Amino acid sequence: MAVRTQFSGCSPWLRRLVAAALLLVVVPISDVQADKGDETRQARVGEMLILRLPGNREGGFRWRIVREKSVGLENVEVKPIGWTTKPDSQKSMFFRELPIMSVSVLPKSAGQAKIAFEYYRIYHTRPNFQPRTKFVRVHIKSR
Repeated sequence: MAVRTQFSGCSPWLRRLVAAALLLVVVPISDVQADKGDETRQARVGEMLILRLPGNREGGFRWRIVREKSVGLENVEVKPIGWTTKPDSQKSMFFRELPIMSVSVLPKSAGQAKIAFEYYRIYHTRPNFQPRTKFVRVHIKSR
């Protein structure tokens, strides 16, 4: 017994177009995963940390340091390493690899640093888009 829907009489290309439109509505691509919580790290002077910040580089998103929101940047040296990918553990049918921005943090002196990373879009397609901020706190001990 065949099931008849309202799209049964439509051409195949129209059915595909409707299915694609439904996927775009039902499965929106997340702009950022930065709000999963701030991080706190422990380190010693001279001990390099590698931070991995997930993102959507292909969608025009980037990470940058916001100096106005950061504290103690004189205690650390922060340098971007670059984008890499890791396999998607959720086995998405659309994304096989997740882009990750790697950043090195080298503590220079004992104390604390609170680094504000802003996840922003290099072009704004939505007028109400607000960049999101992730804070990484680094507690630095002397050697």
